[in-house]
Amino acid sequence: MSDPVNHIGYTLNYVKWFADVLLYCDDDDRKVILGSFLERADISGNDNIEHLLVLLIQEQEIYGKVDEFWSVWELLKPKMIELGNERERYYYSNHTGPVGRDRVITAYLFANSPWRKNVYRCELLSEKRHAFFDDFVEKSGSVKAMFYALARLVNTVGKEAYKECGIEWFYKLVLKDPECKLTLYDNTLYYLEEYMGSLVANHRTEFRMDAALSKKTQTVLEYMVEQGSQIAFFLGEQI
Repeated sequence: MSDPVNHIGYTLNYVKWFADVLLYCDDDDRKVILGSFLERADISGNDNIEHLLVLLIQEQEIYGKVDEFWSVWELLKPKMIELGNERERYYYSNHTGPVGRDRVITAYLFANSPWRKNVYRCELLSEKRHAFFDDFVEKSGSVKAMFYALARLVNTVGKEAYKECGIEWFYKLVLKDPECKLTLYDNTLYYLEEYMGSLVANHRTEFRMDAALSKKTQTVLEYMVEQGSQIAFFLGEQI
């Protein structure tokens, strides 16, 4: 009988090796390798997919493979969007954190990586990458996962680069759940409160002159109130 501990070790070593291959191969090989991988892999049912995504984020940071990393991420994006538009396999009514496809998507959107405390900017997630998130929010149906991941992002390593983008993302996500039927994952509302509190404080004098910003901010705050946020109610009173 095989040793399960050794089996886990071999698997993780293989995942790390695969991450290195993807970051170091040329563009043509990367496209072929990932295409073959995505045809065969059980993306939402295998925890090793999440490990692979997190390792890719960590490995690029160590070796400075930013361009290669984003080549991988763009090749993965159509599959991740497709995954977010599929019907979820997991039907648990009481899970408080992302599972199944949502766990993969939150990893893909940088929410499962152990970012260093009080680091609010990095080369990987620069201002020019906002278009990646804009496109993903527009096309993906994984609303709960996106709320969780993006709310965390704008309070951690993306806080400086995306402080002005977040309101647009959250407004679009609210429009995907206009009747507030979703139950948000744990900590999502906390992250939203932190972000929206900062946004209101920084733009308080602009709301009367900027009707679009005011509308988007009020819409997100009203959604948060429906989700049970008392802080959002008081923030709305300041606009």
